[in-house]
Amino acid sequence: MSTESPLASIMVCDDEVAIEGGRITRSAKQQQQPNMIPITVKIFKILVAEYGNIMEERDAEALGDLSDEEGDEEEEDDEEETQMLSIAQLAAYLGEDDDEDDDNKDDPLSEVDLHSHLQQFLTQLSTHNLYNNLCQALNDNERKVLSSMLVAGS
Repeated sequence: MSTESPLASIMVCDDEVAIEGGRITRSAKQQQQPNMIPITVKIFKILVAEYGNIMEERDAEALGDLSDEEGDEEEEDDEEETQMLSIAQLAAYLGEDDDEDDDNKDDPLSEVDLHSHLQQFLTQLSTHNLYNNLCQALNDNERKVLSSMLVAGS
């Protein structure tokens, strides 16, 4: 992850990918000039966002299921707004085929604790000399995710 890395020269768009009406589209707000960032920063942002999604899912599971009435209201809200899917949710959505479930039982990747791996990786990355440069590209929500992880990991 040094600045001399060939990856540092690859620039990608910083737009989030959203789900609208079952189709994957770019953010509804089209910028006149896209915000280009190094791919290393984009990968970092994706890892932080995924860690935040996992934490939200765990918090929701800890609070228990919503009542039927609250669930119906939430479904209506979801239909009106653009939905952001985590990697885990997308994988679950794409992997709903029952035939594949039997194949995945023996797959070691199906038993990976993504939460622990991301937490360990991001914690180790926080000791790297480029960490502060990576963090400068984060938005407020992403910074909150990182700060909560570092506080919880202490």
